[in-house]
Amino acid sequence: METHYLVTILILAAICLAYFIFRPFARRKREARKEVPMDTKEPDITPLPSEPDEVIILDPTRANELNGAVLLYRKEGFLAFGTGLIPIDRIKDISISNASNPYHPCAYYIHLKLNDGRVAHIPAGQDAEWANDVLIQLRDAIFSGEPE
Repeated sequence: METHYLVTILILAAICLAYFIFRPFARRKREARKEVPMDTKEPDITPLPSEPDEVIILDPTRANELNGAVLLYRKEGFLAFGTGLIPIDRIKDISISNASNPYHPCAYYIHLKLNDGRVAHIPAGQDAEWANDVLIQLRDAIFSGEPE
């Protein structure tokens, strides 16, 4: 009976000893995590010339964010999306794709095929109907040249 008490006391002593030995390492790890600076730098935003001729909302849940809308400048001849500018005369074709997978369902993208072979991918939300409407609005805005 006494051996059981002795074994229990030895096990508890080993656990306490391990706790007091490894506790400073855990504290240092926590403090090191706190010292990592947050990235507070704003993205580089190109100043835009004036009011856009047309605004196309890509995703209603992100409409007030940089990547939530496409701004169309007809006189200046470019699209503004996020922090980038795409010249309208370089756009060859526009298409849509469903990039869903088992881990991220219903992710729709608008693809702007450029004359030099590159493709600009623009996320268009989670709704197929909305993404198709965005595609139609972009096609009409870019290739017709006149607002609706």
